[in-house]
Amino acid sequence: MIYILAYNKGIYQFRLTLDQHLQLRSIFPIKLDINKFRVDQLGFNDDLNLVATNGNTIYQFEWDVTTPAKLVAKYNLIPNSIVREIFVDYNFVIASVDSEIDETVVRKTWIFTKRTLTYLNSYNVFPAPPLNDVHFLHW
Repeated sequence: MIYILAYNKGIYQFRLTLDQHLQLRSIFPIKLDINKFRVDQLGFNDDLNLVATNGNTIYQFEWDVTTPAKLVAKYNLIPNSIVREIFVDYNFVIASVDSEIDETVVRKTWIFTKRTLTYLNSYNVFPAPPLNDVHFLHW
């Protein structure tokens, strides 16, 4: 599957056919100023776990490509934050975030579950390497 984000239009799901043509399977219209997203397929069926972010907020959707997506969680981050990387599986949403705190940019990795909806009660948080170091999250 190939997913493409068209800014302020939506997320398009394509598949490559056996004769090497792109086939549009589904469209998820979304107009939330989204700039990053990640999709996790739940098993071998068409159930998808989709997270998208616009900076200060991370939205989690359950999306079956035959029915409209349903918002299941909305995670609020520290104001003036920028999400650098985002990951999702069935239980967790993990985000590497740069936040401005007292005019200093701080990088942290936040872990959320469906019961922890803000940075104040996140499942876990830990400092990331300094901003000038390379930072990779392997999931």
